[in-house]
Amino acid sequence: MAEKSSADTPSIAVSQYARRALDFLEASPFIWLLLAGGALAVYGLMSAVPYLTDAQGHHVISRYAWKHPQLFLDVWNRPLYTVLTALPASFGFRINQLAHIGMAMAGIWLTMRLAQRVGVKRTGLIAPLMLAQPAFLSVSWAPMTEQLFLIVFLVACLLLLDEHPRMAGLVIGLAPLVRPEGLLLVVLWSVMLFRRGASAGVMPWFGSLAWVLAGWPVYGDPLWLFDVSPYRIVPGFRVIQWDYLRKFFDDFSGPVVFIFAQVGVWVWVCRRPRVE
Repeated sequence: MAEKSSADTPSIAVSQYARRALDFLEASPFIWLLLAGGALAVYGLMSAVPYLTDAQGHHVISRYAWKHPQLFLDVWNRPLYTVLTALPASFGFRINQLAHIGMAMAGIWLTMRLAQRVGVKRTGLIAPLMLAQPAFLSVSWAPMTEQLFLIVFLVACLLLLDEHPRMAGLVIGLAPLVRPEGLLLVVLWSVMLFRRGASAGVMPWFGSLAWVLAGWPVYGDPLWLFDVSPYRIVPGFRVIQWDYLRKFFDDFSGPVVFIFAQVGVWVWVCRRPRVE
């Protein structure tokens, strides 16, 4: 009996340490959030200026929007992004980087909130898992529009869960003012929100309408957005980057998230109640 107890001691100790670690992750998500923010700040500020041409372009447009107000309507930089980044950009590239790191941390925090609302436990794991995705990590510390786009989407989701469909529609209507993919979200959410009432279904279109009306007196044409837009769908859908489907594992998943996802799916399948 004594031999059995001594043999079981290491496994019991490992089990107890694992349980304590999991309890720590569940009870202290903000510690992981702070660690992630600190890691991003050190990584971003100690590195060389990002090689991303897009990041440099976004910074320049936001920086000079004060001297050239028409840049606040820019189709590539997008109005909401320019409004929110014009001030930090005016203080230099590094300050603008810190602002975008703050946006990335806000996106992680909102993801935690959303996960809590749908019943996910141990939300502290969300921070390292999000940073383990190459696509998120590569833009989280650079002046890019993805961070703000994520914030808009998550806020809209939380409002919808709180049974505020009209406010959710207004917020998701800001998505086209951050990234061109926002128009797709507007269409999808309009269809979905019409089930909550006609007024909720039209709310997502107010952001784009305000953008068009703001540019009308500047360009002198109510259809100015179509004339200056660089995003044109050509025959054969050649503008769609189909290679994203092929490199999903490398860019959007990464080995860490991929392995955890496979394990999670396997555990979920094994724990499902069997129908007899």
